[in-house]
Amino acid sequence: SGGGSRELRIVIRLCISSQTPPLEPKAPPSAAGHHHAWRLGSDYTPNVGGVVPMMRALIHQSVGRWVAPNPRWVALGTSRLPAVLRTDEGYTLETVPFPEAERAPYRRFKDAIWSSFHGPSGLRFPAEDYRAFVNYNYRMADALLRHADDYNLFYVNDFQQILVGGLIGSAAPALLRWHIPVDFKGYSEPVRRFF
Repeated sequence: SGGGSRELRIVIRLCISSQTPPLEPKAPPSAAGHHHAWRLGSDYTPNVGGVVPMMRALIHQSVGRWVAPNPRWVALGTSRLPAVLRTDEGYTLETVPFPEAERAPYRRFKDAIWSSFHGPSGLRFPAEDYRAFVNYNYRMADALLRHADDYNLFYVNDFQQILVGGLIGSAAPALLRWHIPVDFKGYSEPVRRFF
């Protein structure tokens, strides 16, 4: 009735999660602690590796169209970044602290996973490395879950966060974007089950 058609518009309240922070501050932490939105070029430069360029492009192309304003980006913290900051690019960055003592074991396990995708190499690692990897994933999932009522999609990026979706469970929708090509031929059953 009425003859007109209505367009259904879906807007996603998006929260991105990545290991790598999307930006690098230009000033030391003490000088960077301002209350205004951080400005691209004067306060920070974008990180150019990994998933950052793709996620920044997603934000630039989709906010106001199918992504609600002010998406959140949750990433591994560094001593040069505050816990939370707003950017003039239209997103809020939240950094997740991770103990310095666990960073090297976490990196070793992450690197072992990465190299295993370039051919089965008998993935072996110390339990300490795996515990650090699990702890990193737990901290990221915990940070996301604190925002479960504020966002209707967690866009979790890359193999470093493979456990995050399982830790979030049914509490919130999470989408894992895997950025490494993978072929499981030749891998043992325990490795296939893990992934």
